[in-house]
Amino acid sequence: MKPIPKRLPSPAMIVACAALILALGGTSYAAFSLPKNSVGSRQLKKNAVTSTKIAKNAVTSVLVKNGSLLAADFKAGQLPAGPKGDRGRDGAPGTARAFGTVAQDGSLLSGSKNLASTRVSAGRYCVKPDPSTGIDVKRTAPIATGYESEPVVAAVVTGSGFCPDSWLISTVHLQGASTATLVLADASFEVAIP
Repeated sequence: MKPIPKRLPSPAMIVACAALILALGGTSYAAFSLPKNSVGSRQLKKNAVTSTKIAKNAVTSVLVKNGSLLAADFKAGQLPAGPKGDRGRDGAPGTARAFGTVAQDGSLLSGSKNLASTRVSAGRYCVKPDPSTGIDVKRTAPIATGYESEPVVAAVVTGSGFCPDSWLISTVHLQGASTATLVLADASFEVAIP
C-alpha cells in the first residue's frame, strides 16, 4: 500500500485563514469589550440603521419622540382626516348653449340649462331647446350619452312624428350575451348642444 503524501496548505489558504481569524476576533473583541450603551447616534453613519436591521416590536411608541413622525411614515387610513378645505374657484363657463341630465321619467335634473324634456313612451324622450337660444332642431344635432354608468346607447332623430319640433332621443339597452339585441328601455342620459 502506498503512503498518503503530506500536502502543505498553499500560501493563499494560509492568508485566507489568518484574515478569517482576525475578522472574527475583532468582532468578538468589540462585542465583549465595549461598555453597554456606548454606541450612539454620533458613532453611527447616516442610514446605517434601517427598518430591516431593527427587531420586530423593538421600537414602541414610548421610544418615539413626539412630533418626529411625518404623514408619509403611516399607512393609508391610519391617520384621521383633517378639516375640510375651502371651496375651490368656479371653473370657466362652458360653451354649450344647452345641456342637461334627463331622468328615466323624462324630467330634467337640477343644473340643466335651456332644455325641456318629456318621456313619450318606453325608451323615447322628446328634448327641446329653449326658443330664446335660437337653436334650430333641424340644423343642430345634440350629443347624447348614458348618465354616469348607465349602459345605454342614445340615438337622436330630428323632426319625428313623436316630437315634430324637438329631438327624439331613444335609449336602448343591450339584451342577451350571445345574440346581443338592442331593446328600447327607459334610462337616464345626458345631452348637450354645442
